[in-house]
Formats: sequence, structure tokens, C-alpha cells
Amino acid sequence: TYMPALAGHFYATAGYFYTANELGLVGWKETKVLTPSEILAATRRLCSLSKEKAVLEYPSVKWKYLRKACFSGYYVFHLLTDYGFAPDDRTVTFAKEHNGRDF
Repeated sequence: TYMPALAGHFYATAGYFYTANELGLVGWKETKVLTPSEILAATRRLCSLSKEKAVLEYPSVKWKYLRKACFSGYYVFHLLTDYGFAPDDRTVTFAKEHNGRDF
């Protein structure tokens, strides 16, 4: 399958954003550049916790979302790197909205 070379800036919206939010990396109303490595590190940290500790350390995230964040974090990391973003790439912005409008 042909994949064109990366060019410009990538906006990570929808599931990408929700995953970063659940991992505590970006606030609900925030827009933030994150590297794939930051996603991976936060995922590993969350996935190393028991359910009891995770619920305590991520009090703003409901368990029904938090319990899926381990899978989602690894999934987002691998999607980004499979797209061709380097682990330390700083051209990915995680955002829920742009100019006041949801994506």
C-alpha cells in the first residue's frame, strides 16, 4: 500500500484526543503538541497501575473510559509511528476543537 511522505502538521482529534485526555496529557479545553513517546510513557505508567490505584490517580476520568485507555494508548502510539511519525516528533497537535468548533 502506498503511503505518501509526511508533510506539515497533523491534528490528532477524536479518538486520539480522547486517549491523550484520559491519559492525563491534555485537558478537555486544551490544545497541545505531544510526541508519540509521551503517549507511550503515559500509557505504560497507567497500565502498570492496579484498578484501585488508577482510579485514585486519575479521578477526573470515569472508570468506563480509563479501563480502555491502556489499549487506546498503545493503539494511538502505534498508529502514529506506523504513519511515519518519529517517537520524538513534535508535529502532532492533540485538539478537541479548532477556533471554538469541535472537530
